[in-house]
Amino acid sequence: MELDLLHIWSTMSILSKIVAITLVLMAVGSVYVTIERFVVLGKAFSSSAVFARKTRPLLDDLDLDSVLDVAKGKEFEKAPLAKLTRLGIEAYKRHEGADSRLEFARRDLERRLEELGAEPARAWPSSPRSARPRPSSACSAP
Repeated sequence: MELDLLHIWSTMSILSKIVAITLVLMAVGSVYVTIERFVVLGKAFSSSAVFARKTRPLLDDLDLDSVLDVAKGKEFEKAPLAKLTRLGIEAYKRHEGADSRLEFARRDLERRLEELGAEPARAWPSSPRSARPRPSSACSAP
């Protein structure tokens, strides 16, 4: 049995051709999105790795102010690890003086981690934003 694409195309109705063209366009779009996501994730991984190497000695010395300065810098503004580190240190400092400020910072980071995870999806204009309420805005009715 021989597969002749021209013969198949010539015997297709107009509706079948429209469906076939649509499927091919969707396949091309899917490949494009896959490649684009790999590129974005690769850049995020490499910038986060550079940030980790740069801040490791500072974290070993518990120099949080310097780590915060590095995380806020232009060089790492798109690095997910830098954003998460900045949010964590800011939450930790915001609850300074509290007995359980580590726990407060951990809860704050959990809420913000969901927001940070949604950022890559916002790169596409047609991406719907999450309609789920954040844990901090959930009502606590009896």
